[in-house]
Amino acid sequence: MFEKNTEAIGLEIGDGLVKALYVQSTPKTNKLIDFTMVDVNFRDGRQGIVNAIKEVMNRLPLKQKNKTKINISVSGESVMVRDIHWPQMSDEEIRKALKFEVERQVHYKTDEIVFDYYSVMDKSIAETKTRVILVAAKKDLIENYVSLVESAGYGCGFVEVDTFSLLNCFYVNGPKLPRKRPWRSLMSGWKSPISILSKERSSG
Repeated sequence: MFEKNTEAIGLEIGDGLVKALYVQSTPKTNKLIDFTMVDVNFRDGRQGIVNAIKEVMNRLPLKQKNKTKINISVSGESVMVRDIHWPQMSDEEIRKALKFEVERQVHYKTDEIVFDYYSVMDKSIAETKTRVILVAAKKDLIENYVSLVESAGYGCGFVEVDTFSLLNCFYVNGPKLPRKRPWRSLMSGWKSPISILSKERSSG
């Protein structure tokens, strides 16, 4: 039986560079195929970023470039992470509570942001408490990144927070540390969701 290969493109739109990496994965391994970067010509304004995305993608040895979806990450002042301790409640109760609480936590209206959450089983806090990791980003930041990628002729796979991307890479490729379950990502219903990585603490 043949192993199924999957391809992933990670893109970083930085202050002066656009960077991209190309990874192929099987159920057993992850292999970095290529990495490249291109300077952004800011004299061309927004089009300079779009051109840099096109060039950096053209440099990657992709078989079907027009069908490739690009994964991007966000960071900065427009991205907010909150660690919330609430009385013990179910996921349904958390979702209902967040409708009223998220604006107080991030100080933006809900129609101005994209947000997601994960409830964590944490033995370091009281059994009567629920720990909720809330991640939010300004919607205009996400839409701007997605628009840049689409203007270059590509679609977005998912949008993630920079820090969580690094943690994900560590747990996938780093030393195998004892833990109850791996970090995972949660996707919201929005077309370009933010991914939240979380982990149950191991006992002891």
